[in-house]
Amino acid sequence: YSDSVSNSCGGAKVINRLWSATDECGNSTNKAQLITVVDTRPPTLTLPPSVVLDCPASTAPSSTGTATAQDACSTATVSYSDVVTNGCGGTKVITRTWTATDPCGNSVSAQQTITLRDITAPTLVLPSNKTLQCPGDTRTNVTGVAVANDACGSVTLTYSDVVSNSCSFTKTVWRLWTATDQCGNSTNGVQTI
Repeated sequence: YSDSVSNSCGGAKVINRLWSATDECGNSTNKAQLITVVDTRPPTLTLPPSVVLDCPASTAPSSTGTATAQDACSTATVSYSDVVTNGCGGTKVITRTWTATDPCGNSVSAQQTITLRDITAPTLVLPSNKTLQCPGDTRTNVTGVAVANDACGSVTLTYSDVVSNSCSFTKTVWRLWTATDQCGNSTNGVQTI
């Protein structure tokens, strides 16, 4: 026999096989056989595990894992798409749909969940303690303002004073500074004036 092969997608093909039977006297007969190899089976997909990360970690596949695929008939292409549900601050839940597709269009999809959370309180740098001459101005433009930063979003900075009066006009002010991020994590510290 002899084959004439027409390749299709991936490993799929059509083989036209010509069979020949020849006797000792040179008489021959030919018949054609048509063999069709199809690819209707999707690739297999291996997902990275779902992960929980602390903000501001990267959610790129290089940090959270990449899906891999195998196909029995050819090579599969792997792609992904994200659906993002935003939470407080920079937190979010990402539903990452991985898809493996072979050259014949067979595909399989599965989902990985990536959770980006914020459990870290903001940083807080207090103004220095102050000693003022009586009567003393205890407003923040004189005594200083705390500085707060958060890796995952904005910060609200507040303060409250507890005042202890002493002799005449002397007093001690304990100023409690509080930094609160958008997810409710907070840090506080006391400045003494």
